[in-house]
Amino acid sequence: MANASRRRRFMIPHRLIRAIQSELPGAKAGKEAVTRSLRRIMRKPHEPEFSIIARLKPEGQSFVDVGANAGQSIESIRLFAPEAALHAFEANSGLARRLDARYQRDREITIHPFGLGRENGRFTLHVPKYRRMVYDGLASMDLQEASSWLNPERVFGFRPDQLTIESMGCEIKPLDSVGLDPCFVKIDVQGLEHDVILGGIETMKRSEPLLLIEAPSDELCKLLADIGFSDIALSGGTVSPGENRSNSANRLFASARRMRALMGAG
Repeated sequence: MANASRRRRFMIPHRLIRAIQSELPGAKAGKEAVTRSLRRIMRKPHEPEFSIIARLKPEGQSFVDVGANAGQSIESIRLFAPEAALHAFEANSGLARRLDARYQRDREITIHPFGLGRENGRFTLHVPKYRRMVYDGLASMDLQEASSWLNPERVFGFRPDQLTIESMGCEIKPLDSVGLDPCFVKIDVQGLEHDVILGGIETMKRSEPLLLIEAPSDELCKLLADIGFSDIALSGGTVSPGENRSNSANRLFASARRMRALMGAG
């Protein structure tokens, strides 16, 4: 207990870390590169639910990452499916360019510089920048949300005059128009997951992919149930029907056929 108490006492507060990285953005990039390397060595995904991919048998099907962000999900998918075709969608053009440069040697990874939604269209994405640091992960279509997350409670010595917002036009397409046959689809798009599924209904029915969705709404869960997708529980390497009981915001969904295959795989 004494050791744990000392560790807590010497932990650097997150608000101080954000203040430092806002002055030295290269430090964050270096930390992310080290983290990627360590996870590859340890074969540890950034979120535990990705370990279920080891049970999948793609057989020509691809993996889809909707809301690729900084590439965390790409790395976790690659731990368990190192040679499979992987399509990552990122509406933020700056992030998409960086991902494309990072993975250009992997010919099975395709970075799509647009988002997925209900139908073809465009929207404005607001990206906060504080001092020298661009906070891509806090980008939002809601200008107020993009402007308010960084504040004195979250950044030590916060100065409002050093916060700026870059607004950019982003393209949206429906998944059904892309022509993919996925065995796995991860969706994390800040509350727009329902629109992604609506734009990919035919793909869902045809390919019956395993779905990993962050914080799905009740409305989305009902839509998935209507097309034959139900919850999967993953616990200690065991797969069973039912909702995940962990503290994670992620939920897994699969068709009856896909669920049987996952439960039979070891």
